Amino acid sequence: DGISVAQTAEGAMDEVTSMLQRMRTLAQQSSNGSNSADDRVALQQEYTQLVTEIDRVSNDTTFGGQKLLAGGYVGSFQVGADAAQTITFKMTLAFTLTGIASGTQGSATVSAAGTTATEPYVVTKLTTAVVTASSVQTITDASSAQLAMANLDFMIQTVDSKRAELGAVQNRFDSTI
Repeated sequence: DGISVAQTAEGAMDEVTSMLQRMRTLAQQSSNGSNSADDRVALQQEYTQLVTEIDRVSNDTTFGGQKLLAGGYVGSFQVGADAAQTITFKMTLAFTLTGIASGTQGSATVSAAGTTATEPYVVTKLTTAVVTASSVQTITDASSAQLAMANLDFMIQTVDSKRAELGAVQNRFDSTI
């Protein structure tokens, strides 16, 4: 079950990454000076749908009735004959747009088998000091699109970092087979 849970979560995270990358592409197109206001409205419509879909994937990805990406997931799986032979992992970051943005500041924690690793994030190279969900909601003008691109880069890095941590847990499960 542990492998299946990890694979389910990783598949959903892959979709979130793809949507964030598409959002970045749309923001880049919107920041281009050759777009008309109507072009930007059309880009914004697709962009808004992607924002909604990221939140839906986060809230609807489940395994055994438990939400995996909504924040607060804890799974403990028996991997050996003895009661103490378990792998436990936590996914504390909600993969909604707001949750991912909050993961770009402060810290997000993934722990396995009692060992906790905290990944600190420092936001740099931005015109604002904090990545927020609202800073990537609008791409209707060049400046908001450029801000969204910069912030989306950090959000993509956050999701990729969490996917790497989950991959390490998957490898631990694989090695117990």
